[in-house]
Amino acid sequence: MNESQSASSAPLSDTPAQPRRVPLQLVVVAVAWAVLVAVAGGFLTGMLIFKFKMIGAFGLWGVGALGGFVSRKITRTACPIAAYSLIVASFVALALAEANWYRWTYTMPDPVTGEQRDATLTEALLRTPKFMWQEAPVGLAVGAICAGFGAQSAFIQAARHYRLVAVAEDS
Repeated sequence: MNESQSASSAPLSDTPAQPRRVPLQLVVVAVAWAVLVAVAGGFLTGMLIFKFKMIGAFGLWGVGALGGFVSRKITRTACPIAAYSLIVASFVALALAEANWYRWTYTMPDPVTGEQRDATLTEALLRTPKFMWQEAPVGLAVGAICAGFGAQSAFIQAARHYRLVAVAEDS
């Protein structure tokens, strides 16, 4: 046996596992998925908060977990770019959820007619941070905690390299 044959017949456990590279097309699809998660998750969680009050904020955790699960299925391996985009998406979903809740809950006077009307999404996005900070800090904290857990769940699913480990049983 020569040196090249002995080197190639080394046990596989001695060679470090090389992570697979994610094709650029799949990274783009995963980032587009994160944008969809942010927009749709923010809208749907806003509906949950409107209907179920503070309990609806737990939908943000589900948004992050679902986002990470589907992103992992898209990329088929760990992809840090997709994971970090899902973290951003979780907190954008929080902002959109709170703005939609504000928009559907409160009315404001129309500057032209003086009648009460629903706020537009732009007005709600501009008014919600100050309103949440001053009038509903507990709701803001619960939403931020749920979004944080959703972001952590998404990151674990989308960015970690999983390895199967064989366990020998004693008989």
